Order: sequence, then C-alpha cells, then structure tokens
Amino acid sequence: MQAYIIRRVLALIPTLIFASLIVFVTVRLIPGDVIDLMLSSNDIGADKKSREQLEAALGLDQPMWSQYFRWVGAIVFEGSLGMSLW
Repeated sequence: MQAYIIRRVLALIPTLIFASLIVFVTVRLIPGDVIDLMLSSNDIGADKKSREQLEAALGLDQPMWSQYFRWVGAIVFEGSLGMSLW
C-alpha cells in the first residue's frame, strides 16, 4: 500500500508541473496586453516611460522562464495566484 501511495505522489509531480505550464502559457496567449489594459483603465497616458515602469514593476520585462518560476514560487510559498485586474 505504501508503494502505491508513493508511486501516485511521484506521478503527481510531473502532472502538476505540466498543468501549471499549460495555465501559464494559456494566460500569456490571451489576445491583448495586460499593460494596455491597466493603463487604459486608469486613464494614464500610455507613453513609453510609464509602460516601461509598469512592465518593470510587474516583472514583465524578465524572460518568460523567470516569470514562470516567480509565478509558481508565489503560488507555492505565498498562496498568491497573482494580481487581479478586476
């Protein structure tokens, strides 16, 4: 019985990694840009400087793999699924 539980838990790890990759990539493939959405909802002029500052504040200027690991780390260690835009 212990061997069965250990096998199932070990099989769960790659499944969770794969599922998190699917969710992360799917969110990134949604049409539109989160920066444009945030700037337009706050009536801030979408000039290049404010856009770059917002990208840096949200970590969107980092490589995709860095964003993924920061996102997973926030879920695992802080229980945070990210910033809500609504």
